[in-house]
Amino acid sequence: MSSKSESEVIYDLSYTTLSGVILPPLSVISGIKVKIHEVIDCLIRYYFPKCKSIWDCTCGTENYQFHDYLVEINGDWYYHGKIFYLPTDVRRTKWTKMLVDLLKPPYPFRDEVFDLIVYDPPFTPIARTDKRGDDYGTSETHSPLYIKKFYSEDVIKEFHRVCRQGVILRGQDFYYPPISDNLFLWLHDIIDLEMLRKYFKIVAVHVYRFFHTAVPLIRTRIGRGLMNKGYRRAMVTHSYLLIGYKKRT
Repeated sequence: MSSKSESEVIYDLSYTTLSGVILPPLSVISGIKVKIHEVIDCLIRYYFPKCKSIWDCTCGTENYQFHDYLVEINGDWYYHGKIFYLPTDVRRTKWTKMLVDLLKPPYPFRDEVFDLIVYDPPFTPIARTDKRGDDYGTSETHSPLYIKKFYSEDVIKEFHRVCRQGVILRGQDFYYPPISDNLFLWLHDIIDLEMLRKYFKIVAVHVYRFFHTAVPLIRTRIGRGLMNKGYRRAMVTHSYLLIGYKKRT
């Protein structure tokens, strides 16, 4: 949440009005002016205001979602210099403090050790611009069933065990094969919402419309391929951020 004056705030995100009212973030957030790290920051502050520790279990090489706000203190990372932040992944980067393969639970943590888990796996079979795609083996030769493994009950159940407050899960719709009109919907075909609700109460789903610099080039390539095959379909330029609060048994 922003404490700036109303004329300075980003409208899509949560902010506090001059009269002290906390406004919720919009369900659809445009990436023209808002970068992904600003979106994540807003969601953490708004939905998890008491968060004191974060596990970023798929931080990646670039760590786009957090690196702008990280401060290293005595060998550990702290988000905004205050919130303990543990970045992990399947290979070592300049951010990771330990390696954890999410497809091989159980994870090496005690119960309820983190307040919040932020989960951003390589969520499409076509991960050419995401080095984590190579790390986890996602490629055009893998079916959507491979992507479903990232959101399996084994993973979600472990998230429930090691977190105290909740999760932010990221995913995306995609077409498979890439040059086809076979659409796979993340909230229907990839993640099992009935299973997820056993462990977390879903309180919000935000759509983030991204504007990568490579989008025009990719759009042209995809358009040429679709035209040659006779397909008509959309180009996916959005991802989802699902907010879940931990359920207590």
